[in-house]
Amino acid sequence: MTTNPCAVLSVEEEQNILARIHDPRIPSAEVNVRDFGAVGDGVTLDTQAIQRAIAYLHRQGGGRVIVPAGRYLTGSLALLSNINLHLDSPQSVLLFTTETTEAHYPLAFGHWECSPLWNYRALIYACDAQNIALTGRGVLDGQASDSVWWHWTHQIEHAWSTSARNLQRPASLRLREMNLNGVPVAERRFGDGHYLRPMFIQTLRCQNVLLEGVTLRNSPMWQVNPVMCRNVTIRRMTLRSHGHNNDGVDPESCCDVLIEDNLFDSGDDCIAIKSGRDRDGREANIPCENIIIRNNRFADGHGGIALGSEMSGGIRNVFAVGNEFDSPALTYPLRLKANALRGGVIENIWLRHSRVKRVRDAVVHATMNYAEGVYGSHLPRFRNIVIEDLEASGGEYGLFIEGLAQSPIEGLVLKDIRITDVDHPLHAAHWGSGVKMENVTINGLAYPRPVQLFIRGLPQVGDYLRAIAQLPGDDEAVLHYSWWLGKTAEGPMTPLGEGDILALTPTMAGRFVRCRVNHGEMSLLSKPWLIQPEGSIDLASGNSVNAGILRARG
Repeated sequence: MTTNPCAVLSVEEEQNILARIHDPRIPSAEVNVRDFGAVGDGVTLDTQAIQRAIAYLHRQGGGRVIVPAGRYLTGSLALLSNINLHLDSPQSVLLFTTETTEAHYPLAFGHWECSPLWNYRALIYACDAQNIALTGRGVLDGQASDSVWWHWTHQIEHAWSTSARNLQRPASLRLREMNLNGVPVAERRFGDGHYLRPMFIQTLRCQNVLLEGVTLRNSPMWQVNPVMCRNVTIRRMTLRSHGHNNDGVDPESCCDVLIEDNLFDSGDDCIAIKSGRDRDGREANIPCENIIIRNNRFADGHGGIALGSEMSGGIRNVFAVGNEFDSPALTYPLRLKANALRGGVIENIWLRHSRVKRVRDAVVHATMNYAEGVYGSHLPRFRNIVIEDLEASGGEYGLFIEGLAQSPIEGLVLKDIRITDVDHPLHAAHWGSGVKMENVTINGLAYPRPVQLFIRGLPQVGDYLRAIAQLPGDDEAVLHYSWWLGKTAEGPMTPLGEGDILALTPTMAGRFVRCRVNHGEMSLLSKPWLIQPEGSIDLASGNSVNAGILRARG
């Protein structure tokens, strides 16, 4: 069996997931929305005509509802079982009305940032349906802008919003409290006057879902949000929307999902895998699992592929293969985010054959200290994460990967990685057992190598200095420490001794001490410390000398 370096997942398991994913089986019957009264002139409201066509064909057993060339002004549309809404031409445009009221976006059960509620129905909506599809070569334009939907919140990327009032915030905080307090979903009613923007496409508790070929633009909120669905395919779509929270594809507590050959250009995360939030997510306890993400292109976005942070039900078995990331505005190609308030486990993740041409902040950014951070009673866990065959250039960090002291990252494997031209090669914190680095180079330096060498203690005669270094991806017991003494900060130095602790003797007063840590041929040298006479640093009496004075600046 071919396995990944962590020996947790396999190519065979990936193929097993793919074998279960298939397009919905929809009858071949067809109707044309024009035959049900749709005009397509961009002025006449065609909502009822399109919905009549969907309902009629559904009653007949299903088939394709054809939307021919034209600009069809519409409100929210509900897909029903065995229906494929097909935009037949590149000139087939669904233009969603800018009259943002319940008259056009009626109140319906849905999820908003992973909390169930009653709110504006998504622009394209389905609930408890089977065998549904949205396909074709046309465009769905949500018509969100600085004066429609987006002005309900604000984001700093847009000059128009820097001083705008966040109308959405009171309702979003109220929903969060309802979640934490276990308020029944039937009592969570929003809509007009509450400013919680609807999703563009939301399918809830559906089976056999296909989204293929169409272009989405100007979304009010998240663009594609399947919730608790099974067997979902999102293929060859173009998702362009730069409003606040305009995530591209957000599978939430779904099973068996294929996301392939799409173009993402987003105002938030391009793909964000989620599984419920806070109390709601923990009580539902439905993971998002068995996800294949392959051959996609990522332009702008906060994260290319993000896992979390709404992941209280857990995320597992994610295969990301052959994806390309290229934009100076893309913050993180791979992003894992969690905290102790939301909890959850991210496990069995295999990212391979990735190409990152340009990036803004970090090639890989993983943190358990997101948003509320450690302030909570539900510690998250990251385990069995493999990043393999990755090439990248540019950004502030190469790898930024941190767990929590109470919850270190386990089973992290970094293999065949080459990153160049970053400001800071590696930030590593709270890496636990089973961590390995193999054939990793960042800015031309090979890893594992010692990083973050700290000197603890008071640099005065009669005291001790202790060296503490971190060796990511290996056993720190193999580190070798040596101490060096010199008359000047930058001049030649002679060896003092070995080991991580150095006793400071009278002969060292007025001289400079450095520590070197070695791992094979890899080494790291501390800055020089000026050793003070005995008694010159008295912490108890408050006359201690500032460490910035004690340490020479080279």
